Amino acid sequence: MLKNTSNLKKNRKRLNLVSYLLLVLSTFFLLLNCISGFNSSANVMAGSNSYVPAPPTGNTSGYAGIDYEYVIKTMDVGSFWIFDWGDGTYSNWIKLGESDTSISQYHSWKSPGIYEIKVKHRDIYGAESSWSPPLSVNIVFDSDGDGWSDEAELRYGTNPNSALDYPKDTDYDGTPDVVDLDDDNDGLSDVIENQLHSDPKNSQDAKEIRIIGVKHYLIDITKDGKSDLFYNSISGGNTTLGITKSGLYLVDFNGDHRWDYTYNSVQGMVEPYEEQRSFELSWPFVLIIVIIVVIITLFILFKKGILYLYEEYVVEE
Repeated sequence: MLKNTSNLKKNRKRLNLVSYLLLVLSTFFLLLNCISGFNSSANVMAGSNSYVPAPPTGNTSGYAGIDYEYVIKTMDVGSFWIFDWGDGTYSNWIKLGESDTSISQYHSWKSPGIYEIKVKHRDIYGAESSWSPPLSVNIVFDSDGDGWSDEAELRYGTNPNSALDYPKDTDYDGTPDVVDLDDDNDGLSDVIENQLHSDPKNSQDAKEIRIIGVKHYLIDITKDGKSDLFYNSISGGNTTLGITKSGLYLVDFNGDHRWDYTYNSVQGMVEPYEEQRSFELSWPFVLIIVIIVVIITLFILFKKGILYLYEEYVVEE
């Protein structure tokens, strides 16, 4: 009986040792599986096909033969990026440095057309993303380098091969004066400026003001740097401006020959007009007041005995 008990204890020890080994092996394989899964997950997050980069930023129009810059914003240090320029050419893979937050590349196109620029990302494990959505770029010819495409020059009647002959654009808004409704971009159309006898090519002769939230204009028709007319953009009418001694403009808003608002050109403020009556003394009135003051003063002086009235007596012998 004692011998059987001893054998039973030995068997239990063997079983405990086997269980322990199996537990260690199970734990080891479980850790390997977790590490493998983590690496796989990291690859998916960093650069697998499920990751779609944002398109690059840069010019969306330009001229053939001129270099333009395009930029990728990223914080993925150590990652690689490549540009597809849409003309059958690609950049090299560019690595993002440790202190960098963006990658930029320059490119020019030889021929006019619409090109779609895309970028692709590759992570530190070598997994590549899909291509980004495209950034469309419209490239045109500018043979004379005057900043106007050949197509635009032909359309507006100038010579595309002469840098001295190009469409006039007073306000540099990209729309030539021949088709621009507001050449100087001062807010008033050329038609209205011509009606008011202001210069449609001078943005300084019309000053925008706001009355009750609506845009109206003060117009300088004498070209002396001072506004002369008020243009009501609601009614289309205009009235002559007044000006105070302190330099405030007086505005007749509705044409009834009464001032309705004042405009402070220094502060740019519009306020309702409040009539200020000044008491002006006429010369006769001032003279009467002076005479009265003199009489009162003389009376007081006689009363105080400072001045005397006396008669001279002559004694005859």
